[in-house]
Amino acid sequence: MQFHNYISSAGSGDNSYIYGAPYSLDRFGTGTLPIRTPRFVVKGSLPDPELQFAQELMRVLKAKGITVRDAAKTARQMVYESATMRYAAKQLLYEHKGRSIYSISWWTNMKSVNLFAEQLLCLVGYGSNGIGSTDNGIERLERYWRGKIPVSGMFIKDGSGLSRSNAISPRHFCDLLKYMSASKNFDSYYSTLPVAGVSGTLSTVCKKQPAEGKVHAKSGTMNRIKSYCGYVETAGGKRIAFAFIVNNYNCTSGSVVDRMEMVFNAMALMK
Repeated sequence: MQFHNYISSAGSGDNSYIYGAPYSLDRFGTGTLPIRTPRFVVKGSLPDPELQFAQELMRVLKAKGITVRDAAKTARQMVYESATMRYAAKQLLYEHKGRSIYSISWWTNMKSVNLFAEQLLCLVGYGSNGIGSTDNGIERLERYWRGKIPVSGMFIKDGSGLSRSNAISPRHFCDLLKYMSASKNFDSYYSTLPVAGVSGTLSTVCKKQPAEGKVHAKSGTMNRIKSYCGYVETAGGKRIAFAFIVNNYNCTSGSVVDRMEMVFNAMALMK
């Protein structure tokens, strides 16, 4: 695999991305990482996870003295050799259960893992009709929300939120948050959201301020974009749904957050 690095050091936050085409052995890193930081981890997706797993399994088998006659292959590759080659035609040797949806959702929201968000959308499609593509997931997602919340003017192009073609308004987010507050799964959903001054991507937001521990929200950050959507627990015992989205600002990201913190604190102090 070839990694083409165009990441430079600038600023104080993580604004870097690793991307590449599916099954391509070329990966590209762009953006910036914090200055004077001795170590910083940026995660990217594997080109072909199934092949990677097969290769690692073969390596371990050989290390254990087990003879492996053929090269590591995937079902995708074997279909090219024979159109009738499917998983159902193979003998199952072992089945390993993955993490729960709740666990994956917790990591997705708490750590803002774009890859997990994308795959959860694909899982929506796969769970509906066995087609785990992004397009199918979007179709199923839109079909689910239609009739539950107003969706006019809402456009979804991926599951991670990184596409510049996505268009979701603060009203859409607030309608969704209000709908979720009445869901039987609300408590599980609520527990996946970072807490201001305490956890996840909000651990430094409103630290030692009135809103610390009172804001439960998901952050969203891209170049010239800063957003937070979630709930505020007020001093008067109310739970307020909110959505802040700032696009194309000409100040620093920290300045935008400072202004949002003022509103968070004011909401948290409401009687």
